[in-house]
This record gives sequence, structure tokens and C-alpha cells, in this order.
Amino acid sequence: LQKQLPYRLKPKQNLVSNDKKSKKEGDTLVSKHTVVMLEPHESKVNRLMKVLDVVNKDRIKTNRKVAHERHKKHKLEVRNAEMMREIGIKKSKKANCRLMSKREQSKVRKAIDSTSK
Repeated sequence: LQKQLPYRLKPKQNLVSNDKKSKKEGDTLVSKHTVVMLEPHESKVNRLMKVLDVVNKDRIKTNRKVAHERHKKHKLEVRNAEMMREIGIKKSKKANCRLMSKREQSKVRKAIDSTSK
């Protein structure tokens, strides 16, 4: 009856039984706690690799710190440039408003002078 079903509807059976799982767990525990003795050359290579790893991590750390400082400096420069731009815009608006106000006052004075004559 199961053979007649399409593949996606067939019941799947666990490929690994429970007893095999327990053996694998036991193997991982044993492999975790067993000491591996290295040959003298291998131990030297291992120490060298650890030193190189530490040097690499230190270099990455310093590069990140430098990049962070550079980013902060750039942010500060951008903020200062933005503030200077806003100050310039305010000054130009103020000058334009002052000029428009003076023109308006001169128009009013001319109108008053023309009506009084």
C-alpha cells in the first residue's frame, strides 16, 4: 500500500536509530576530553598559528578603533559644515528681509509724500 503512494506522501523513517545517536553522543564526549599529543614540529606550528591569530585579532581591533575615530571625526566635520550652511542661509534670509522691509518703507514714504503734495 505504501509503495502506491507518491514519494512526498510516503512515511519517512528515521535513518539514524536512537542507539546510533547515543553512540555518537558518547563519541563526542570522548573526543572532547581526549588529549591529542602533537609532534614537536606540529606543536611549534600550532604555537605559531596561535601567535599569528593573536596578532591578526590585535590588528583588526586597532583598525576598527582607527576607523571608528575617523568616522567620529567625519561626522563632526559634516555637522559643523551643516551648521555653517544653516548660519549662511539665516544671514542671507535676514539680509533679504531687511532689504524687502526697506523697499516697503520707501514705497510707503513715497505714497505718503505723493498724497501730501
